[in-house]
Amino acid sequence: MLTVLFWNLGGRDRAQVCARLARRHRADVFFLTECTRPLSVHRALNPSGAVARYYSHPKAECRIVAFSTFERAELPLLEATRHYAVHRLAVPAAPELLLATTHLPSKLRTPDKEQDRVIRRFGERIVELETARSHARTLSSVT
Repeated sequence: MLTVLFWNLGGRDRAQVCARLARRHRADVFFLTECTRPLSVHRALNPSGAVARYYSHPKAECRIVAFSTFERAELPLLEATRHYAVHRLAVPAAPELLLATTHLPSKLRTPDKEQDRVIRRFGERIVELETARSHARTLSSVT
């Protein structure tokens, strides 16, 4: 079974809490938003002296950082914008899966129309990527 966690850190340094959550839930993929210290999280997930278990995945200009037990070649970033990222999970003996995560603009500072535009575009892109890949196996998370 695939276990995916998603957490908005709100800019706080929660590296040790992230590591405990990942271990407790045996997370295969951990998406973090508003993560200001990804290197700190990476170190907490892979303590010194232990065999590295989690890989970090590049985030481009996106506000979402991914860590996973899968190597980068198994979980490549297909697309990223400021508000969403889509990764393709491709591992042997399992069907391909898209992992689509979004972090919407703040409701405090963003008009409803802009929120609607971002989420609508996110949904449209998922459909387009699924069509291009000839499947509808997508796990999505919206915050």
